Amino acid sequence: MAMTDDQKKQLRHNRVRLTDDLEVSEELIAVLMQDRILTAEAKDALDAEPVRKRKAQQLLDTLPRRGKNAFETFIRALCESKQDELAELLDEQLYRKHRTGTHSDSEEEEITSRGDVMNKILVKVEEESFIVQVTPMTTSQKQNPRPPNFAYSISQPCGRAMIIGIENRENSLGIRHDVQHLSSLFQQLNFETVIKLDLTSSELFSCVKEEAQNEAHSNCSAFVLCIINYGSRSDEIFDRDGKSIKIEYFLRLFDGRNCSSLTDKPKLYFIHTGDPDGFTRHLEQPMETDQCDMVDGTLPSHAPHQPDDLVVHEKGDVLQIVSTSDVWRNESKGSWFVRCLTSVIAVNARNQDLEEMIFMINSIIEHKESKGQRLQRLHKKTTLRKKFYLMSTV
Repeated sequence: MAMTDDQKKQLRHNRVRLTDDLEVSEELIAVLMQDRILTAEAKDALDAEPVRKRKAQQLLDTLPRRGKNAFETFIRALCESKQDELAELLDEQLYRKHRTGTHSDSEEEEITSRGDVMNKILVKVEEESFIVQVTPMTTSQKQNPRPPNFAYSISQPCGRAMIIGIENRENSLGIRHDVQHLSSLFQQLNFETVIKLDLTSSELFSCVKEEAQNEAHSNCSAFVLCIINYGSRSDEIFDRDGKSIKIEYFLRLFDGRNCSSLTDKPKLYFIHTGDPDGFTRHLEQPMETDQCDMVDGTLPSHAPHQPDDLVVHEKGDVLQIVSTSDVWRNESKGSWFVRCLTSVIAVNARNQDLEEMIFMINSIIEHKESKGQRLQRLHKKTTLRKKFYLMSTV
């Protein structure tokens, strides 16, 4: 027996909203698989689709052909994957039926204890079946606009994210897992994600230059560049043949002089080099912060808000995070740094700005010690002028 006409109509009527907001998460898929709404082949097809919106469209095309129980199971899957608003939108009665017992009142409230959040993330990072699942904003959070004078504005899509992972003959352990985790995170945060793997130096320069010249940046709010390359130094990476390249050469392509479409917009650089000399001992400062000052015309992050028509320095609006230790990584999980980074952002992006989350990531990373009583640390450089939230309010 097929899905009813009214149920099909609801899916068609709300298709735009579902396409925009639906997260085809592992939890949602698990419910659909359990009730045999999705076949193994259909799940593989969804997993193979890297673009979040196209993945949602693919699922919406499949559901009407999967029998009379498909609609109600989809509602239950939405509830169990914390997508209550979409479930209520489709069928309020079924939403109330399946919401009962799936959420406690406390889950709707903000978690105010920093320690509780950190402990939960530490448990998650250690899980064998580690996946990245972004916590959605509550209705009240979406309806609480942030003052434009103190926060960068965010559009949809949020921006573009370029993720570069380079294995070479001596260092490859876990890199592809790191790339997968980062890709999953930024796709869920509505970034158009581009992945580049195992390139030569000439291929690297070509693809990064092409990205810097991409006209799509004009319609985006931010840009993210992630580089994963174990065994290199804090200021350089190695291509697949072992040739070293200064990281600064890539970053210059996105500054105000070379990429005007990103002027006044946040540019986020997450770099995991695996520097073998990147350990720091207990007595050292937890986070090295290099903030440009007004000597060269760049605004420090703590400076008061400036008028929007201010001429911004060409190196302004940048946050650069470098992790320079590669001791905690393995073939099945990837690196500790990337799992911490993606977990903290996934859980806290709905209500914290990026710099708040970076401090939490650094604190969590310090829980993981190596045999020499040495700790992995982050190095931060920033010229951001406002707070940057990865999720937008209405």
